[in-house]
Amino acid sequence: MFSSSASSSQQHQLKDTELNPAPNDGISDLAFSPSSDLLAVSSWDNQTRIYDVQLNTFNSSFNSIPKTAIVHDQPVLSCAFSSDGSKVFSAGCDKQIKVLDLQSGQQIALQGHHDQPIKSIKWSATLNTLVSASWDKTLKYWDLRS
Repeated sequence: MFSSSASSSQQHQLKDTELNPAPNDGISDLAFSPSSDLLAVSSWDNQTRIYDVQLNTFNSSFNSIPKTAIVHDQPVLSCAFSSDGSKVFSAGCDKQIKVLDLQSGQQIALQGHHDQPIKSIKWSATLNTLVSASWDKTLKYWDLRS
């Protein structure tokens, strides 16, 4: 059984905040950087936006400062960060995975693709590899060293 006083629950409650600017359509996925206060947000409006998220201790809310975006030709369904937080990955209905190097600002599309939309991407720190799952019933492992 859990119990808490009203004062302790109020201390831990943060105010709702909106992304500014917010995506123009529904949010499909989000990922936090493992090494900074960056947040990647993928959306049905064909973009993955990267925000710098900061806690405003004065009013217990978060501020989201837009940094950059990865643009696709169709809705984006998934996003992820590399283990060191230096790269953001974005994938979706255009069947491609795009990579943004946060240090250089360079954006590339990985060579190769799925035959159907990519539903999910995840970074494996153990394998140092990106893994994608598609509606074509396949998983693909992407070696980013080449």
